[in-house]
Amino acid sequence: MKQKLRLPITVVIAGIACAIACIVTLVSLEFQTVAVAGNLTLTPFWNVYAPVVMKSFNPQTIGTPTSTSTTSQTPTPTSTPTNTSTPTATPTSTPTPTVTPCASVSGNISTNTTWRAGCLIVVSGPVFLEFGNTLTIEPGVTVRFDGNYDLWISGRLVAQGTEFNPIRFTSGLSNPIPGNWKEIRLHQTEYSHKLSFVIIEYAQTGIVNNAGLGTLATTIDHSTIRLNSTGISSQKPISISDSIFEGNGTAFSQFAHYLAQISNSVFERNVNGVLYYGTSGGIQIQATTFLSNTNALQANGLGNIQYSTFRGNTGSVVQVYQGINFSNNVLSNNHSSGYVLNIDDTNSTIESNLIEHNSSATAIVRAEQANIGYSRIYNTIAYNEVPGGGGCIIHFDRSGGAYPNEPNLSYSNIISNTATYSACMQFRITNGDAVWPTNNYWGTADSAAISQQIYDFYDDHTWGYVVYEPYATSLVAQAPTPSP
Repeated sequence: MKQKLRLPITVVIAGIACAIACIVTLVSLEFQTVAVAGNLTLTPFWNVYAPVVMKSFNPQTIGTPTSTSTTSQTPTPTSTPTNTSTPTATPTSTPTPTVTPCASVSGNISTNTTWRAGCLIVVSGPVFLEFGNTLTIEPGVTVRFDGNYDLWISGRLVAQGTEFNPIRFTSGLSNPIPGNWKEIRLHQTEYSHKLSFVIIEYAQTGIVNNAGLGTLATTIDHSTIRLNSTGISSQKPISISDSIFEGNGTAFSQFAHYLAQISNSVFERNVNGVLYYGTSGGIQIQATTFLSNTNALQANGLGNIQYSTFRGNTGSVVQVYQGINFSNNVLSNNHSSGYVLNIDDTNSTIESNLIEHNSSATAIVRAEQANIGYSRIYNTIAYNEVPGGGGCIIHFDRSGGAYPNEPNLSYSNIISNTATYSACMQFRITNGDAVWPTNNYWGTADSAAISQQIYDFYDDHTWGYVVYEPYATSLVAQAPTPSP
């Protein structure tokens, strides 16, 4: 009779353990364990070690789009589904670049040229666009000046960015300051230039506009001109709209007899906001804000400055002369070391302005006598302050050739100001000289009380007269309403 073969229990246990080890070994050939954000996941090993395919860059193109196909070098086994969400480490030390290095440029451009969207253009020397050619700069381009170089345009410049992809002209230094690079010079009169959604920063002069004639004006819109020694210096027609000038030495200047138009723009924290000197071209400023500049506006020549706001400026806020129409503006909360409004000639119209809550070390308003035909009516001058003894809210002055009996700042409200006097003469008497600020409301209907607010011949016989009668006995309704 046969006996059954019995294996010792230790041998059985060893056999089971060997089988389990074999199974684990086989599985490990199929999967690798990968830690992602603290969690353990099983990922097929061919996905973990799949090669990274880099896109190629062709240095012969300046941003020309290329089609690049990427194909995995390792086939995916058909027996096992591929995990399409391969975990990869995201670098934190190197941010994703927003522009692609496309070209280093210097010297002459002698053909129509386009700098493609998203490119970094490095200016490594002076660049000159020759006459008859167009340089087109697409959205998202950064033009970096790596030295004291300029971009000289004798052809035509078209630089049109978008709201979310502006074109940027900037310094190549890691710690840039105003004046690091030279300028963009628009040179020929035969071309008009168009710049939209551009940023210009750290230049000696952002744009020198010496191009265009008549209707061929340089146009700039939706742009930011910041941190330049001079933002824009113009000698030819120019139109600027919906733009910001910030932190410049002089934001905008024009010293030529050509039209300059500025609308819906902001001038903030500049040493000088707008300097205009041109007797025949004219300046047009509409719906523009001058905020926290030193000197906000000096305008000498024909033109209109209307529906604009001047606030928080600290130097000579507004100076107008030689035929400026200054109307429907608000000057408030300026703290001036000079005059808040200096009417420095006899041929300017000053009408329907609200001048309130300002302070000055000198006077709020300086007004030369007006010539016949230039109205200075319907203004409100209220809640202003000239601290210190002897201060005046309004200094009246008269230059040679003025008409002595022409009204000056009339039909206006001059109320609730803090100063020793509301009005003072500022010229010596010759032949009974006088100014005539008549039909104003001085905050009272008492003639004697009004007289106490005025310093003139009756206080010092070497000065001229301030003739304030007739006067209004209540607020002039046509003038702007002040806010207490």
